[in-house]
Amino acid sequence: MVQWFIFYLLFLVVFLIAAAIIVIRIKISHPFRIVFLLTAAIAIPVLVQLIFYSFTPELPTVTVPNLVGMSPAEAEKILTLKHLSLKIKEVIPPGDTSPDVILDQLPEAGNDVKTGKVVSVSVSSGPKRVMVPNLIGRPLSQIYVVLQEMGFVLGEIRIKPGTDYPDNTVIEQAPEPNSEAAPGSSLDITIMSNPNNEENE
Repeated sequence: MVQWFIFYLLFLVVFLIAAAIIVIRIKISHPFRIVFLLTAAIAIPVLVQLIFYSFTPELPTVTVPNLVGMSPAEAEKILTLKHLSLKIKEVIPPGDTSPDVILDQLPEAGNDVKTGKVVSVSVSSGPKRVMVPNLIGRPLSQIYVVLQEMGFVLGEIRIKPGTDYPDNTVIEQAPEPNSEAAPGSSLDITIMSNPNNEENE
């Protein structure tokens, strides 16, 4: 601001001298009045702007934190404490990373910026998700094959006594049928333990 003001004063002095020489040479009546009016027309708007910026407090600077690896929610909390804001500029297609993880940011971590600055981030959409097969009503002997073909693994097996289904039949599962899950996820099942299996068959 100080350097700009000095440059402006030098420009104003040069302008005054040049304007005075031109006005005197062409012999205009009241030359100094014209020079004064020309100078005022240039100086007043600039001086008003200078005074305005002089009384306007300068925003403090903060260091941009490292947001890579965080979720957008976590990043937003940290940026709020530093008086910065978050903007998701891009969602990276499915990959090996978990969903809702920040992979890139701009400005980069460690840069000093004014408060109120927007930090743009790229977020992972996570691995491709596939539909969970319906295992309800299937015998346990088929479950391993079905899950292997669909890219899932068998998780916890719970046993529930009852007579509504044949013995070793799946009656519950988690995640639920036709929901979405990442390939390689485990599916927990509950099978019926039917002591009267031979009678129901």
